[in-house]
Amino acid sequence: MPGVTVTVDARLIEVDRRTLVFEIEARDERAVISTGTHRRGVVDRDLFVAHLTARTDGARS
Repeated sequence: MPGVTVTVDARLIEVDRRTLVFEIEARDERAVISTGTHRRGVVDRDLFVAHLTARTDGARS
């Protein structure tokens, strides 16, 4: 509905090495409208680029 405010809260509930798990809750002015979990992976950018470069250099040979 236009004009309704929706608030979303995320709470970090677990850290497993490079994986973060969040609990999510969305609600409007009247009630909770959605809940869920969200996982995020933390990536070391420099290491990722180094691996990618090594793979693509090998593919071009």
